[in-house]
Amino acid sequence: MRVEDDLDVVKHSGFRPTSGHYVCYIRSSPNMWHKMNDSRVTCVEEEAVLSQEAYILLYAK
Repeated sequence: MRVEDDLDVVKHSGFRPTSGHYVCYIRSSPNMWHKMNDSRVTCVEEEAVLSQEAYILLYAK
């Protein structure tokens, strides 16, 4: 996956979309990513984001 423009990644853990847990990765600048996990927000490396199996990819042009 190449990272172009703005990109957010939603990851789902669970057996069905109606149950399980969702985590979102937000790119706030070209070299800065944040992991949104419920009320906890942490900085993460881009490699960690790109290694996820995305459930939803959000782009902005």
